[in-house]
Amino acid sequence: MPGQSADRVALKDGRLVYRACSMAFARSVGRQSPDEVIGKTDFDLFEGEVAREQMALDSQIMFSAEAGISTISLTGDRGAVRMMIVRTPLIAADNKVAGIDIRLLGGPPAQQTLDYQALVNGGIQGSLILDGDGVLYANDIAANVFGYPSAQALMDNASAADIFEDRELGLISSAAGSGSEIASTVDTQRLNLQAASLTGSQVRLIAKVTRIHWGSADAILLSFVDVAIIGQSEPVTDGGTVLPAEVINHQLADLKRIRANEQRYRHYASAAADFFWELDAKLTFRVASDGLVRVLGIPREHIVGRTLDQLLDHPANINEESHWTEHLALLRDCQPFRDFEFRWSVNGDSRMVRYSGIPVFNMAREFVGYRGVGCDVTATVRQAETMAYHANHDALTGLINRRSFEQTVKEALCTSRQSRKSHALCFLDLDSFKIVNDTCGHQAGDELLRQLTQLFDSLVRKSDVLARLGGDEFGILLYKCDVPEALKLANQIRHEVENFQFLWHENRFTIGVSVGLVIVDDRWDSIESLFAAADSACYLAKNEGRNRVVVYRDGEGNASNRKVSTHWVEEINSALETDRLRLASQKIMALDDRQARGLRLEMLLRLEMPDGELVVPRAFLPAAERYGLISTLDERAIKLTLNWLSANPGMLEDIRHVAINLSAGSITDPEFASRLIGFIENSNVPASKLCFEISETAAIANLSKVGAFMSELAMIGCRFGIDDFGSGLSSFAYLRKLPVEFLKIDGLLIKDILQDHTDFTLVKAISDISRSMGKRTVAEFIESPQLLRAAKNIGIDFGQGFHLGKPELIS
Repeated sequence: MPGQSADRVALKDGRLVYRACSMAFARSVGRQSPDEVIGKTDFDLFEGEVAREQMALDSQIMFSAEAGISTISLTGDRGAVRMMIVRTPLIAADNKVAGIDIRLLGGPPAQQTLDYQALVNGGIQGSLILDGDGVLYANDIAANVFGYPSAQALMDNASAADIFEDRELGLISSAAGSGSEIASTVDTQRLNLQAASLTGSQVRLIAKVTRIHWGSADAILLSFVDVAIIGQSEPVTDGGTVLPAEVINHQLADLKRIRANEQRYRHYASAAADFFWELDAKLTFRVASDGLVRVLGIPREHIVGRTLDQLLDHPANINEESHWTEHLALLRDCQPFRDFEFRWSVNGDSRMVRYSGIPVFNMAREFVGYRGVGCDVTATVRQAETMAYHANHDALTGLINRRSFEQTVKEALCTSRQSRKSHALCFLDLDSFKIVNDTCGHQAGDELLRQLTQLFDSLVRKSDVLARLGGDEFGILLYKCDVPEALKLANQIRHEVENFQFLWHENRFTIGVSVGLVIVDDRWDSIESLFAAADSACYLAKNEGRNRVVVYRDGEGNASNRKVSTHWVEEINSALETDRLRLASQKIMALDDRQARGLRLEMLLRLEMPDGELVVPRAFLPAAERYGLISTLDERAIKLTLNWLSANPGMLEDIRHVAINLSAGSITDPEFASRLIGFIENSNVPASKLCFEISETAAIANLSKVGAFMSELAMIGCRFGIDDFGSGLSSFAYLRKLPVEFLKIDGLLIKDILQDHTDFTLVKAISDISRSMGKRTVAEFIESPQLLRAAKNIGIDFGQGFHLGKPELIS
């Protein structure tokens, strides 16, 4: 049972249910025994209004973890009596409030003029109530000043004589006066006092002395301010007995822990948010922290007292009205919310604000408002927007890049299938661009691309999408455009480029453009086949004399279609029959000394034309993929590589590995893996010397098949790499499922890391994450000493590019 039998004390648990009480407490609340109190709540003991008030006060103690004093009107034998209630939170070992200690004190008449709330003042005063040598009441501030771990510890263990010398007690008594009559107005006097703390330190106080009634007795209220700690002495005694050192140390440790926890929670609150706010039940602002005033740029008096709807009428709210509709409905339904974002204008600067809130209810489950926090996330949002922009746009021209263009065309292809409306796709390849680059350098080439971008942008419609696909290639998606209209625009672009003159210092250049045009409609089964057709048409435009437009159409009577469909098919078949497929090798150089010694090469396929011209794969692979010849080409490249290595045993011994590209068509062919294993086993080339590269796009699109293919080949010792890596960092999630050793970073990212901070950051992130996963990185497009140095500084393992070695035909 808490307290002595004469004490009016009780204990509530975390759910505010009485778990213990004294007989005196039970009788004070109109019950005959503690059994009639235990297990009940205030709603079972008091009338509705009184119960709601007391439960609300209990809730404040549970939330704040701070003691509080209030009054309650109880009906007894002498009629209505207003009594004081002291609530003290019970702190568990995990620093959470586990319950409340409740004490009924005194019972001054209702007309008493004492302001009891002065006992729980604003944090600058300590309070003691003295009755002779006894301490009837102390607040937490007094406990801190006198070195006690809590107010209750002070009341239980200290007397007035433990705190004050006889001289000080005399001054207090003299200032309070004598006699049993209390003036109608409270009489107060101020004193300078010295007192002893539990630790033996002397403290100086400026005190206010007030005579009060405490129950039926006269008492003295001492309110004070701690001026300074002025010295040290021996530990004070408790009733003549010196307190054990371990008790004092334990109390001091408890006090330090409480203060540290308070400071920690303040730090958590400050770190978690830029501002705090509160709304009442009518969604009117009642609290607006300095941070909110600063973020919104509005004086506090223009926030507090206004409803959220009124605040949204402010001209600084630059969101659409619909942006708030769902959110305001949620608030009126008293629902919690998290990370709602809105834009707010401050002095012409648009800010992004994110805030969260929870509804607050009293013990009667009545909604009383909202309480929450928020942050200014402008910098974070802008950084994310910048990253997203650079990930989808070309740094040189500002146009969207190939990755973003492919996604746009893919969406247009889907809508075309659904709506039966067609669009047009143009591939543009500049003629004679290499002459400008070789004559005047890359700076001139870059300026030419920027000027042509402005020219193209002035010619296309507002609804069209213009993109730079890489190098001197551009793409245009013409929405809801038929063949005649698309052909008219394509020829207009060709004509304007033909008449365009590029000036660079004293040099004057004229260039042209070859255009491949294809209609986007429901006949295309994939974005790859659509791009292959556009690329083939563009190449045919170049092959037929450059500076012209070639339209790809289905249909027997269309000459262009027949040429595009059969040109490269015939060339590929002829090259296979007459052994006109050649291999070139390009060195892959280690960028640090930690890599194992040995020669590393990438094997590159070339098609030799009848006139001896060597054609790179970009020209003929789209047709090979479209017409099912790609696996045959992959097999021929593998055979040529194995034959070359077998014929050069000295070279084979020096080689660490050779990289061979495989297409999506090969790895999804269920029989390809077994044929490939047969080729390897019939040669004298160790499987560990072979590293097969698969593009990131193909790997993700065919993840299960790629995984099975790699696992089968890995069993005999083959190694694997992912080519053109970097289309998205989400790809790292897929790599965990694949036995991949090398990541070849997309050259489009590598080539701009010196000028584009975003590309530099992306490449470094890829390198760092790859290393943490135990995989090694290869940088393509190393075409200058500066790029080589940057790649080394980033920590990339290998480099490949014209600066390190151009592709060379093998004999």
